[in-house]
Amino acid sequence: MIFGRYFFKYYIKYGIFFLIGIGILIFIDYIQVDIPVLIGHIVDILNQAGPRDTASINNFLWEIVRIASVIAIGRCLWRFCIFSTSRQIEYEIRNVMFAHACCLDSEFYHNNKVGGLMTYFINDLAAVRESFGPGILTLIDGIFLSTFTVIKMFSLNSTLSYVVLALLVGLLTVVILQSLIMKRKFKLRQDSFEKLSDFVNESFSGIQVIKAYLKETSELAFFNQKSQDFRDKHLSFVRVAVRVEIFVSIITNVIALVILALGSFFIIQMIAVGGRVFSGGELTAYITLFFELLWPLTAITRFLNINSQGQASAKR
Repeated sequence: MIFGRYFFKYYIKYGIFFLIGIGILIFIDYIQVDIPVLIGHIVDILNQAGPRDTASINNFLWEIVRIASVIAIGRCLWRFCIFSTSRQIEYEIRNVMFAHACCLDSEFYHNNKVGGLMTYFINDLAAVRESFGPGILTLIDGIFLSTFTVIKMFSLNSTLSYVVLALLVGLLTVVILQSLIMKRKFKLRQDSFEKLSDFVNESFSGIQVIKAYLKETSELAFFNQKSQDFRDKHLSFVRVAVRVEIFVSIITNVIALVILALGSFFIIQMIAVGGRVFSGGELTAYITLFFELLWPLTAITRFLNINSQGQASAKR
């Protein structure tokens, strides 16, 4: 999310749409954590000896269908409220920027090249829109869905949840530190793209002079140099982003193995947790909740990535 005197007014103007979208998103996050618990109840019924209670299984299945239907409708609504609003904000900011550009004097355009201005209107403005749309989504979804999921996990097995939570805190700490590096590298990438855009624009504008003085070879050499610089800075940014995603993927899979090992140990040894024995259905629900928790973790990672880009572009 981007704040500042140039952007805060859009939160006020479109606040009702953002609030409706956020409210629907939080409601969807709240009800969707019930699905793993219902699946766990079904597994426990199937594991029971003797005749199975098919009526209860059918009730749980229909409840899952009802929740899934509400989630599908809700997701359409919050996408309309949040994403459509971010597009409208992008449209208004672009018009304001263009109107302001038309009022600037010739000295400004003498000191600032056209290629750099095009970067503001394309790359930087797209990063700002991402902060208003997917940025808000990943922030709210990451906070509330993870909170609801962790509460459900603690209700199933508090001992296992403390172990998982400790590992996740360490994971988030590393991701936050990496996001600071990503913000710096994205700004360097944008500056390099601005220089490349400036050079290309000037070359096309003065193509007749270049051909008249046979400067094609030297211009091509300069273009290759600036392209290589942009390529290096872009790859440097991408390497950090990919490194974060790989690290998150590895750690989450390790945590899943820990859950499976400890959960199975609790079931085999019939260890009572919270006054009751951990069942196979509860382990199924717990593992499902954990994999549901992966999206909030991914959302927080994406938010830090999007926010770092948006903040860098907003400063530009």
